[in-house]
Amino acid sequence: YKIKTDGSDYQILHEFNEEPDGQHPLDGLISDGNYLYGTTGGGGAKSRGTVFRIKKDGAEYQTLHDMQGPPESSQSFNALLLDAGYLYGTTILGGDHQGGVVFRLKTDGTDYNLLHEFDYENEGSIPLTTLVALGDYLYGVCANSGLHDRGTIFRLHRNGSDFEVIHAFSQEPDGRDPVYSLTPFNGFLYGIAYDGGKFGS
Repeated sequence: YKIKTDGSDYQILHEFNEEPDGQHPLDGLISDGNYLYGTTGGGGAKSRGTVFRIKKDGAEYQTLHDMQGPPESSQSFNALLLDAGYLYGTTILGGDHQGGVVFRLKTDGTDYNLLHEFDYENEGSIPLTTLVALGDYLYGVCANSGLHDRGTIFRLHRNGSDFEVIHAFSQEPDGRDPVYSLTPFNGFLYGIAYDGGKFGS
């Protein structure tokens, strides 16, 4: 939908039909100035979610990619990152270890690639946040698993190489379950852990 900032002129731009559109869009839209891009957590040709685009007037809705389910990718609940003609995103399931994946595709839906498949034990799982771009790398967080089974912060190159866990949460004193996106500023990444810390809150 869209609505003016004064609350007037509310309009429905698209009503999702489980197949083929997808269903349960659970995060925000992004724009390249012409199209709006988003994801759904379910529905689509394989009932595993979709990546879609639509014009700002509601015209030309298009499913760009159908998530295929295990072992590829399944259920994308996060907003996409647009960078240099590619859309980057994550799924909470899929991959060889069923810990979720990082993927990218061009804005026209072509050139879909799995960039990374998360390994529960070492790397984390369930990447629930939108990726951020900083320098040559993409950064994100996993809500679960990793060295201490409390979630991780990771980075990888835009082509999927050089994956690295840069922090593994341990509940106390540094918190657990980082389920919100990172904010880059002046050489630092700022974030919030949902639980844990000195007071367990």
